[in-house]
Amino acid sequence: MRWTRAAGRALLVAAVVLAGYAGFGVRSDAGAASAGRGPLTLVTAGDLTDYLPPLLDDWNDAHPGERVTLVELPDSADETRAQMISELRSGRDRFDVLNIDVAWTSEFAAAGWIAPLDRGRFPLDAFLRPVVDTATFDGRLYAVPYVTNAGLLYYRKDILDQEGEQPPRTWAELARQARTIAPKYGLDGYAGQFLPYEGLTVNVTEAVHSAGGSILRDDGAR
Repeated sequence: MRWTRAAGRALLVAAVVLAGYAGFGVRSDAGAASAGRGPLTLVTAGDLTDYLPPLLDDWNDAHPGERVTLVELPDSADETRAQMISELRSGRDRFDVLNIDVAWTSEFAAAGWIAPLDRGRFPLDAFLRPVVDTATFDGRLYAVPYVTNAGLLYYRKDILDQEGEQPPRTWAELARQARTIAPKYGLDGYAGQFLPYEGLTVNVTEAVHSAGGSILRDDGAR
């Protein structure tokens, strides 16, 4: 039973800002941004890790003429996407560089909201191929991987050892341990993101793939 997703959920970022909630994509009409000239505005979902501010501080200290202003939208991916789309459709120039989810690349690129990037400017061979693919639409690169992650199964080794059990390797084993062991210790058997947003889609996809199934065919059709 496999518990990780091959590509995971990644963030993309346009490397015009950093030499590096999927990657960053540059607005298609952001002439100054695409030319590597600032100042720039980077928009992202809520930065729960506080990773970006110190990174941008370093950039701004080294590039005073191309200072980046960080705009944080809500933590919810769906709300962030909705606000980005509202701004992009309006034609306003509030954002220059977008921190987008991998699931949005094709939508934003097809709509002409983000501009393609020159592959030769980035060390793409150093990135995981499936993650780079999420930044590609119609054969062109529209974003650069910024961070990626994968789903993992965490378990209480101390409790399993006490019960003489091994970590579950099938859904049937997980269900049995959740039903027979977890209640003894006041624990729930399985936790996931079950609200009606992309987190639920992730959990369902993990379950399907770990059982040897697939949601899409190789050609992308359902």
